[in-house]
This record gives sequence, C-alpha cells and structure tokens, in this order.
Amino acid sequence: VGQCGNQIGWRFWDLVIREHSAEARRRQAQGRAIVYDDCISTFFRNLDANGSDIPTGSDSPLENMRARAILVDMEQGVINQVLNSKIGSLFRDPKRPNDCRQQQCVTDVSGAGNNWAHGYFGYGATYGDSVMEKVRYAVEACDSLQAFFCVNSLGGGTGSGLGSYILERLEDEYGSKAYRFVSALFPTIDAEDDVITSPYNAILSLTKLRENASCVLPISNDALARIVNTYNASAAMVTGGPQKGGGGMFSSKQTTFDDMNSIVARCWLDLTASMRFEGSLNVDLNEITSNLVPFPNTHFLLPALSPIFQRSKDVRLQPRSFDHMFTDAFSPGS
Repeated sequence: VGQCGNQIGWRFWDLVIREHSAEARRRQAQGRAIVYDDCISTFFRNLDANGSDIPTGSDSPLENMRARAILVDMEQGVINQVLNSKIGSLFRDPKRPNDCRQQQCVTDVSGAGNNWAHGYFGYGATYGDSVMEKVRYAVEACDSLQAFFCVNSLGGGTGSGLGSYILERLEDEYGSKAYRFVSALFPTIDAEDDVITSPYNAILSLTKLRENASCVLPISNDALARIVNTYNASAAMVTGGPQKGGGGMFSSKQTTFDDMNSIVARCWLDLTASMRFEGSLNVDLNEITSNLVPFPNTHFLLPALSPIFQRSKDVRLQPRSFDHMFTDAFSPGS
C-alpha cells in the first residue's frame, strides 16, 4: 500500500523470482522436472491460457505465473513502473492484460497529500470496497488461506491512512481466520524529513496497528539509512572507491531508497523461505505470533538481518568464507 510499500514489494517479488529461478536451474541440473508444487503455490498462482487455476501436482507444469498480491496506491507512478517492468506480468490478467480493472491493482491520480485523514476517511470510503473485492477474489483462489502480508510506510498519506483502513477491513471480514502481518516503515526522526505531517501520520496509524494487526515488524528509516551508509563506507575502504553495480544489494554511490528497500525485501524473503521451499526443519509462519507475542497488544517485533552482504563482481573483493560470515553475523555494525 502506498508508494513506499509498492517499491518494497517490487523489490521483494523481484528477489522471489530470482530465488525460485535459481531453484529451478538446480532441479534441472539434477534431472528433476520443474512442476507447480505446494511450496510455489503459497505465493504464486499457476494459470492456463484461459485464466483458470492449474492445481498443484507432479504433472503440473509452470505456465502463466501470477503473484498472490494486490498493489494499492493513490498515485499511478510506481504501480505503472511495476506493471511495465520485467515482472509486470505477475500482476496482470492473462486474458485482459491491458484492462486496468482486471489487474491486481487499485490506483488513483491525485494521491493523499501526506494526510492520514485523507487516506483513511477519503480514499478508504471511495476505494475500500474495490480493494476488498480484489482481496476476496484472491482469497477464493487459495486452497487454505493462512495470512495477509501488508507492506506500507507510516509517513505518507496513502500508506498510513488507506493502509490503516484496509487493515481494519481485513480484521473485520476475516478476523481469526487469517493472521495479519504488517511491515511498517517508520518515518525518519531527522530534521531533514520533508514531510512535516509524517509524525502525526505515524501516531494515528499506530493505534490501528495495535488494534487490528496480528504481528507488526517495525522498520526504522533512520536505521536503514545508517546501515547503507556504513556498508558503502566500508566497501569503499576495501576497494578504494564507491561500489559500482555488480547486481549486489548495494550498488550506488550514495544512499538510495532502492538500497534501503532491498534490506526490507531481504528480511521478508528470509522470513517466508520456510513457506516457499521444502525443508525438514521448517516451521509454520504463524508460530511467530504463537511463540513471540505474549499478549494481544504486544505484537511489535523488531526484525534483524545479519550479516548484510553484497554480491559484487568486483574482483578486488575477496570471496567470503564461512568464518568470515559467522564473524560478520555478530559484528556491531551488521
């Protein structure tokens, strides 16, 4: 929900596709068929040429993959970029790819103006039913609904206001039938924040998060910027200059939103790995709330990701050993 939420989601789905593509190549190398199994079906639908769901099974090939996701923003810029990107086909109806009404998105043109009330009361009343209709359509395509993942920022108007409204509707309509995980990006406390209403938007959203979410993973904008700056500084010391490309997590000369979004997306990627891949030690995602939330309103869990590494093609960076990764995992700057 919102510009920030869709940018993080864009990065997340890109990483998911890359991860599953690597798994598919591994299966091919082992002489195993690439099929639509239960693990892939947790985050993807597999549709035939007519738009009908293909059931999971050993004889179900991968055809037209669609993400189990809904993109909501009251401005069209970011969502249009997503739909026109390499992974845009994940969010389009195969029979009507150019019909925005049939896409997995809800947009407007004017935005919420960084106003929580405008997003919650204005756009909530206008687009709430449209969003929930798409949610119901997505839920009907699930064999066993387990949880909703909501990604949004609390600083803007759409992510905070409309995001709060959608979360409230999800709690009203589904209640205990499905857990509601929220990745909430908190605004910066630095004086350089150009959104003067962001503290108010965040405070108003916190009430809805406390009342309607099952689990909240708060993300600090300041912490993300500090991590990226620290990493880029250390990488520059090793290579003698700023990092340039290479397809890694951090690839620019200065702190960018894409670098910060990559960290959040990586957290969700690792958090959902036990759902998307087979494993004897995998645990149910809902056990997070069962084991870590002692009381209903104390469901704000601080996520951590360590070590934060980069996949660079720079030959000046030495290959990482197991001991090096273990040391980085416990380093203060990780």
